[in-house]
Amino acid sequence: SDRLGRRAIIAPGLAIGIVSVGALPLAHEIVALSVLSLLFGIGFATVTSSTSALVADFAKEGQLGASVGVLRTIMDVGQTIGPVLTGFLVGSWGYGIAFPALAAVLAASAAALLAAPRPQMPAAR
Repeated sequence: SDRLGRRAIIAPGLAIGIVSVGALPLAHEIVALSVLSLLFGIGFATVTSSTSALVADFAKEGQLGASVGVLRTIMDVGQTIGPVLTGFLVGSWGYGIAFPALAAVLAASAAALLAAPRPQMPAAR
């Protein structure tokens, strides 16, 4: 992401996540489930690693630790609340809603990424 830019890595990672999660309900064989799960893992890895770098780009002088701390807190809260909300959705409407709901969350994240301002990079960091 240093050479290509953060968005150039994060956006395709989110797209991979959207497609792979959205297709999971269609996977009726273990091979298809495995491939989609692998793709989701690749997308997740590219998003999480590059997101930390993107937050560092936005951090003001002397605020890097706090900025990364806020990012980690938000991610931890999402990883805690996400399964609870998904469980509620599954319990109320069945498994068919869980995967499109996650794909929608990823799509909203992609829209927010693309709408966000670009960081102003100092001459040298």
